[in-house]
Amino acid sequence: MSDISYLEEVPCSVTCGIGHQEILKTKGCPGNKKTCVLRTAECRGAVDCGVSPTIPLGPTRALLYCVAIVPFQRFTFVWTVTRNNVNPFQLPDNTISLEVIRRKSPVEYRCDTFEKGDVISTIRFIVDATGEEEDAEAAMLLNKGESGLLFVALGLLLILASFFIISTLLFLYFKR
Repeated sequence: MSDISYLEEVPCSVTCGIGHQEILKTKGCPGNKKTCVLRTAECRGAVDCGVSPTIPLGPTRALLYCVAIVPFQRFTFVWTVTRNNVNPFQLPDNTISLEVIRRKSPVEYRCDTFEKGDVISTIRFIVDATGEEEDAEAAMLLNKGESGLLFVALGLLLILASFFIISTLLFLYFKR
């Protein structure tokens, strides 16, 4: 049994929403280390998180995350978007992250995280274009799964078109 006086809690990895924190041992660590991680635990900050930073993916795209812990499968996510101060609408995406293309005007995204039907976190993101990003194309939501499906669909379309062109050329060649 460990003595509780030799344990130290690191602050939560987030100030709002759901994160993790490490419980450290300050005595009896292997290799004569001063501290070592005993375990990690889930921690929670405020439910209404306000505006959170986005993860840039180049000048025209950004990645938004609802929670900063794993496993996240026990949570459900609802994404809404507001453009030009018009009524928000719910997106069909219900994953932990959302990849978006930047617009010329700011767009507000909100992710509500639910656990057993209760909202446990609400995070807002403001995604806008600045500098060279002003030339970004009109907004299009890109879920990683949807963009992968798009590439597969385009690849199949290209193969079918190639097959059609080749078979037409062969038909015309042998028709002579």
